[in-house]
Amino acid sequence: MSFTESRRDFVLSGARAGAAAAVVGAMPTAFAASSGASAAGAAANADLLQALGSRIGLEVASHIGAEGDALTLAYLDAAGDSVDALRAGIEQGMSWQMGRAPVTVESPSASSSLLGVALVTNTASGRTARVEINATSLSMLSMIEGDRTPASSKKLSVLTADSDNFYRVQYLA
Repeated sequence: MSFTESRRDFVLSGARAGAAAAVVGAMPTAFAASSGASAAGAAANADLLQALGSRIGLEVASHIGAEGDALTLAYLDAAGDSVDALRAGIEQGMSWQMGRAPVTVESPSASSSLLGVALVTNTASGRTARVEINATSLSMLSMIEGDRTPASSKKLSVLTADSDNFYRVQYLA
């Protein structure tokens, strides 16, 4: 800070420099997310994808069913094999909540702005939920993975972060 520069100017210039550094640092991740889900999925951590999937499975199953109910999972995969841990996590979360494994049908989908779409149905009650998993969630997972914390802290970050950063659920019936 120079003698003639005010404290406010100093703080603002420091904030601008920090924001510019953050944008430049995030550019490779943002580029990977925008270049297609399968390209970015190759770098995604399977443990974090599984944790995200488990979170989704637990949330949806707790809203549309009771323990012991049979659920079906129709999953449209737009990202390919690179994010299979996500679907496996959804199945695992549903199994934990319901006490039984869901019946799963997976179909490939053309590349899109989503990693995948899951349609979860409670066969007993007919209640249904549609889950859209954002491709930008890979960027969020990459940022969490880049953090210098233990793996358990990274998983906790995935489990407690705002769901809007990762997915959107719509309860249909």
